[in-house]
Amino acid sequence: MAYQAGSALRKLPILIGSQFISRIFTFVLNVLVARSISLAAYGMFSVNFYLLDSIILMIAREGLRRACTRYAPFVTHVSSSTASSTGNDGVGGKHTSSSIANELLSHRRQQMLNAVWGCVPLATVVALIVTPFFLSRSVSEGGVIDELMAGTDISIADQRLALWICALASVVNVVGEPLYVLADCHLMTGLRATVETVAVLARCVLTYIFVVVLRWGILSFALAQLAYAAIFTAGYFVAFMRIAQRNRQRIAAGSKGVDLEATSLNLEAPHIVSITQILPSTRLISLQVLSRTGSSSVAQSSKPGLEDGDVVAAEQAMFPDDASWGNRSLVSLAASFTKQSVWKLLLTEGEKFVLVYPFSYFMR
Repeated sequence: MAYQAGSALRKLPILIGSQFISRIFTFVLNVLVARSISLAAYGMFSVNFYLLDSIILMIAREGLRRACTRYAPFVTHVSSSTASSTGNDGVGGKHTSSSIANELLSHRRQQMLNAVWGCVPLATVVALIVTPFFLSRSVSEGGVIDELMAGTDISIADQRLALWICALASVVNVVGEPLYVLADCHLMTGLRATVETVAVLARCVLTYIFVVVLRWGILSFALAQLAYAAIFTAGYFVAFMRIAQRNRQRIAAGSKGVDLEATSLNLEAPHIVSITQILPSTRLISLQVLSRTGSSSVAQSSKPGLEDGDVVAAEQAMFPDDASWGNRSLVSLAASFTKQSVWKLLLTEGEKFVLVYPFSYFMR
């Protein structure tokens, strides 16, 4: 953990630099695009698209992302007392405790990933509920401000298609959320900076090409947003597939005369050997191992003079190792954060909600 923290601090300027570059490119893009598109289309892009994307992403992933950030230490680290007490229950010794610790981390990671994958159907439901509202506003505006829309590159059909593409882009973006959370838990700052920078730059370049060169109107922004979401999600999947491949190579190289349990400790984070380990699964650690670990950990934490007894107690309180498909306390905390996200959305984007209902794209 200390090594990971030091590595993350060294890579922090990279993440800050990527955010700075993204903001600069976005600003330059807005300046260039504003001169090449109608006022109505620009109003729809800057208000409706942004608001639709914010609603879907904030409700679907914001709460889970914040909850998983607080659970990150328990997904990437098992206290020494938990591992040693579990190993001492049997006859395995050091390798047994290491093996059980790895099983516990795998179990907790799978529980967290199962919970995070739930944001995908949630985003789909939110998109199916919210998008028709924006579609209804498009239809009503089409009959009211025909004189303002005349001569522009926007139409009712383009509005409908663009809004559905934007909603699809938000859902595709959420598909990559479990991998983003896993990278964030393991402090993979360089991966985050690379993926996000490449996705933002691709969106800026494609938006300029679609708007200025091809002149596809309002569809340009929706298609560029879909490309951004696809690159963001695919980037994480490709990165984790490469990590799994390197871990398989390490195991294959270490299996010749080297104990596999000792070799597994040197695997590259997040210690996966197949991309399927990131997908939702109900195959979790056995009840016998969990019950033995939980009882021994509690017993050890009650002994006087135990240096990391508080850490063990925190593990059991914050991340109880039950055998259910998901962690109930994690889901409960995520639900609480999601409620806060709704209020945050109303407070931060309230002026856009006001603009959507009574004003036309031209007035925006």
